[in-house]
Amino acid sequence: MKPHAVRRILAVLVFLPLGSRALAAGYTLVDLGPGVASDVNNLGHVVGSRPDAAQNATRGFFYDGKAVTPVISTNRVQYGIDPSNGQALYFDEVLHTADGINDSDHISGTALYNPKISVGRIPYLKKGDEVSHPYLPTDQTYFCSRATLNNLDVLVAVSSVTDGPNLYNHWSFAINDSNQVAGAVGEILRGTPTLTPRATVSKPGADSLLNPRFYVPSNWNVTFIDAQPPLTSDHFLDYGLDRHDSDAFGINAAGHAVGVRAVGQTRRAFRYTGGNLALEDLGTLGGANSAAYDINATDAVVGTAETSDGSPHAFLWSNGVMTDLNNLIVPTLGWVLTKANAINNRGDIVGVGKLGGVDHAFLLTAVDSAPRLSGRNYFGVTVEGIVGNRYRIEFATALAPEVWTPLTTLTLTNASQLYFDTNSPSSSQRLYRAVPAP
Repeated sequence: MKPHAVRRILAVLVFLPLGSRALAAGYTLVDLGPGVASDVNNLGHVVGSRPDAAQNATRGFFYDGKAVTPVISTNRVQYGIDPSNGQALYFDEVLHTADGINDSDHISGTALYNPKISVGRIPYLKKGDEVSHPYLPTDQTYFCSRATLNNLDVLVAVSSVTDGPNLYNHWSFAINDSNQVAGAVGEILRGTPTLTPRATVSKPGADSLLNPRFYVPSNWNVTFIDAQPPLTSDHFLDYGLDRHDSDAFGINAAGHAVGVRAVGQTRRAFRYTGGNLALEDLGTLGGANSAAYDINATDAVVGTAETSDGSPHAFLWSNGVMTDLNNLIVPTLGWVLTKANAINNRGDIVGVGKLGGVDHAFLLTAVDSAPRLSGRNYFGVTVEGIVGNRYRIEFATALAPEVWTPLTTLTLTNASQLYFDTNSPSSSQRLYRAVPAP
């Protein structure tokens, strides 16, 4: 081979398998700080609530995949006039929780709109910088503890309102894009033993969709998916979540719902897939109690379940198997994941866990363990020479000035040998040559 001569340069397109991105544990964990993560959309963006010492309450937060920022409102309400100077007095709206987020990054939750007017919190819908209220802020008897939404910007809420002599409670925990609502209904009649709410899947009429004060069973087209509990004097009015006989907390596009129901003296997570099928008991992690909070398009379910020592652990249920999420993260991180609140269609999970004894919001990002293929253009050169001789392959980025950089030195095992430049995809132009090496 002549010195400085380049022999038979070939351009070759090669498809090489990339290594798996999976960690040994199967998930990457993002610490979102003190608080609770409530929902995650299909972009992997998260909302939740975190402590606010200044307000002695909580504030909603938003995570866009890069940073956690507070969810704020620019709404101001004039509630009076300062008699000393005649100037208007304003109250700045506070968004105390962020409970739901859709694929447009629209957020729902509960807000203290004006403490001079409303005795409780009302739901809000935040689209960009605009915060609006689909419910009546002047409702004196209204209290909302949670509000979620779908991709159509339809809100449902966990709320209670008074209607004459009777009290109608409709706990609406989740809504899919067909406007099917997962929740619970209780009709408490004055002067009679109260009826504990039971899990429902509902299809509200247009007039009753946004405001639970218009709830009547005929308008909501309620399907009770759990048996009616006994009507006894032991059932008392309860606004909490822990004493209901059953609640449906999550619903997917197929109308499959998940939640919790009383089974004897325990409370157990269930899945409902429609029709007259019995509620499927999802089991526990070795303890007595469990609860399911969300279900995605592939029927993967998340929630919380007790272990054999009674400790609450976050779980993922899929294809009939309940898995402790603490077994899917690196154990040396110091976390104990206690409750998983939501799962998106990509398999990302959010919830709350203990870190250093403090409640922290978390995001688990599913990492695919399957191998991936990537198509990239690699340039190959064929070197012809004497078997056993050593040759150095060099490259230059231009003919002038002629500056040659060594790539590799190889010993020919055949009279014609192929070499790939694995750095070529990152270069717009390269010239090659082969020279004898000492």
